[in-house]
Amino acid sequence: MDKYGFPLAIKVSPANRHNSKGIVPVMHQLAGRGFKGTALGDLSYRGQRLSKVGAALGITLQPSAGGHGGIFIPEAFGGW
Repeated sequence: MDKYGFPLAIKVSPANRHNSKGIVPVMHQLAGRGFKGTALGDLSYRGQRLSKVGAALGITLQPSAGGHGGIFIPEAFGGW
């Protein structure tokens, strides 16, 4: 998501595929379009494997537990 909470890329996958696996092709898609920087997401996007993939592509995943009533709400970050 960008700083306003709009999706930067979308990939539809089967319900039995965990988000942490489905995000890798999306990260490659973003990097292929020249995206570098921080991408926001929920806590599904934690872990060393995703950090390594992101580092190789110039993308930092920012997992957040933020939300209200089960709805993910991206945090506002200064300087964006």
